[in-house]
Amino acid sequence: NLQTQTEWVKVHAAEFLIWTGYPEGVQKVYLEEEKLWSNKSPYRIGIWRILSQVAANQEEKKIYTDKIMQAFLDTSGVDRIHAAETLAKLQISPLKEHREITQTTLNSPIQSLALYTRWCVAYTSQDSLLSSCKSFFELATSPVEDAVSRTIASYIIRRSCTLTYAQWEILARQALAETKESDVRLSLISTALILTPDDVSTELYGQIYQALLEYKNLIKKNVRIEIANGLAVKGKPEDLPVLISFLRNENPLGQDADDSDVRSSAAYAILKMSDRFQNKR
Repeated sequence: NLQTQTEWVKVHAAEFLIWTGYPEGVQKVYLEEEKLWSNKSPYRIGIWRILSQVAANQEEKKIYTDKIMQAFLDTSGVDRIHAAETLAKLQISPLKEHREITQTTLNSPIQSLALYTRWCVAYTSQDSLLSSCKSFFELATSPVEDAVSRTIASYIIRRSCTLTYAQWEILARQALAETKESDVRLSLISTALILTPDDVSTELYGQIYQALLEYKNLIKKNVRIEIANGLAVKGKPEDLPVLISFLRNENPLGQDADDSDVRSSAAYAILKMSDRFQNKR
């Protein structure tokens, strides 16, 4: 996928290679991508995201993170949402050096932009991160908030936060309480599974685990990716057939659908599971 796919599928494949310890060739591919597509929004944000992660040193990394920051600061830019999300993923806060624009963006009427900017700002300090995690946790678990905000908040706490057992239990119970038609249910289930404390093996944990696997036969891209995300962190050897079926594309999404992102996600999950179980031996 790194060699043959384009744009975000290519970005995701590159990150999976980096995160599993196989970065060879990624930088070369993405230096070429920058030559070709450095003016293409929003894909250029993905290019710089990859190049910042494979940079040889902090000075080189700053070349690319500065470009992402400038995209965020361009109030008329079309890729500010992607820039804000990427700054957060790279744990970079714009608040101290660009307070006025950042404060304005926190109040943006564009929901996703405001939320991703809040995520960036969380990395201003440790106290800020703790406060933001509490805020995002409350948003994700609130049944009266809209599904888009709750899904984004669920993803953020999955990426950036550690939950107490009491918080995890609230999250898990809320996930299970969502109706099957809820647009946020699967995200909450996956997040609850991923954030389960290591020493927890309760009936509630088993219910969350099974709830995730109940989706395995749905032929939907986002569903399969969420299952892979959860199993990458908490999957067991007996779950390998599910991931292998995704990897081999045994039940294709459809004639005109591209399964490449699903296959990359499945491959990543298998590698992460392999690492976890080898380390236990």
